[in-house]
Amino acid sequence: MPSIVDLRARRSDWISVPNVVLHLGFVLAPVFLAAYFGGWSILIGFVWFGFSQNSLANLMHETAHRLVFRENNWSDILGHRILAPSFLTSFELYRRRHWVHHSQTGNEHDTKTTYLVRREGIGSLLVFAGRCLIGIEAVQRFLNTQKENQFVKPLTTRGEKRFAFESSDVS
Repeated sequence: MPSIVDLRARRSDWISVPNVVLHLGFVLAPVFLAAYFGGWSILIGFVWFGFSQNSLANLMHETAHRLVFRENNWSDILGHRILAPSFLTSFELYRRRHWVHHSQTGNEHDTKTTYLVRREGIGSLLVFAGRCLIGIEAVQRFLNTQKENQFVKPLTTRGEKRFAFESSDVS
């Protein structure tokens, strides 16, 4: 089985950069089109963006693993400067929580709990959908995230540079 280094070396950044640009363009296009045209394009844009925006989360996952570009800094910049702000989150916190998930999968410290939710039958699915629509699930997830953060340790030490262009006083 090939190593991560071998997999990353296979694809040129000359392929990754246009893929990322086209990907972001496809996902964000409905927002700009709806703002420009208004009317029915808002509904079409809402549906288009709704179906395609999850791919931004997948792209953020790949940047957290530093698999998008050969140069780690490029993946970090994409995650920190473009993707995480679109989710109103901290990329560094996302990356740390994700590493905890990988190291603690299936036990009580696992930070990913969505696959543990049991839904049996249409009734429980409808109740879950209702809880999502009125925000109960979001609030509960936020509160659980705050409790889980005690298991999330920094990946970088204070003063260590994340990017080549940053000063060393970045935390």
